[in-house]
Amino acid sequence: SAVTNTGASSFVNSVGVWPATAITGVTPEMIGPSGTIEAGTSVAEAAQADLTSAYENAAGRSIDIILPTGQLGGLVLIGGVYAAPAKAALGLTGILTLDGGGNSNSVFIFQTDFALDTAASSNIVLVNGALECNVFWQVGASATLGASSTFVGSILAQTAITVGASVGFHGHALARDAAVTLDTDTFHEPSCTMVDPTTTTIEPVTTTTVAPTTTTIAPTTTSIAPTTTTPETTTTQVNAVTVTTVEVESTIYTTPTVTPFELPLTGLRSRALLLLAASLFVFGWVTLFVSREEEQ
Repeated sequence: SAVTNTGASSFVNSVGVWPATAITGVTPEMIGPSGTIEAGTSVAEAAQADLTSAYENAAGRSIDIILPTGQLGGLVLIGGVYAAPAKAALGLTGILTLDGGGNSNSVFIFQTDFALDTAASSNIVLVNGALECNVFWQVGASATLGASSTFVGSILAQTAITVGASVGFHGHALARDAAVTLDTDTFHEPSCTMVDPTTTTIEPVTTTTVAPTTTTIAPTTTSIAPTTTTPETTTTQVNAVTVTTVEVESTIYTTPTVTPFELPLTGLRSRALLLLAASLFVFGWVTLFVSREEEQ
């Protein structure tokens, strides 16, 4: 019957009414490049006819799963046709998750002969290939969406649709017999193509192996040649007796080391022995000489 908007709403697709012509608060600047404003036009009339066909088709589907209650918050649902017992009213507080099970052709249809109400900040999440264009809400009365919520799918309402402030709407709001009321909302084209996950390839890090360097140091050998002293011969004339003194040849090595206290003692011992030997030799000759004199 009418479209009424408050605030700076935005639309990817068209806004239209039929058979009425009242569209308030919607300007061409709010409409996306592919959209138009259709007030009572033949385009809007064709859209109204398509809405009637879609509503009847969705309402006539056989129910696959009857939910325990009409409260959808916290549920994880696979593709199928859902309704509360006796097609009671549906509500959403919190998060509803729709799982495509890896099949992009999964279709989700929710049926109610009464109202659809979602709470403020409620959310509908699609996972595993579920697509926004395959979600439909057949509502036998009115639909009301809470402020700052996120809604997914196309609402096919028999009467009015009221969208609270700042709602992110991924789909279409289609009312058969009453008004659509909006307030600073954002309408997105419902996705109909699966988005492949982005794969990031990280090249392996190149590892450079450096062989350890081995340095061999040859041991240095120092040879010290022994010092050889040529013995000296000394001849001494004692009372017509020739005494020959021979110094014993000695070899001097760097090891073992002789302490300073041993060296003078060794020299003194050698001189004393020579002196004793010379004294005994002279004493012997003197004794022999005295004995001969007494015999004479």
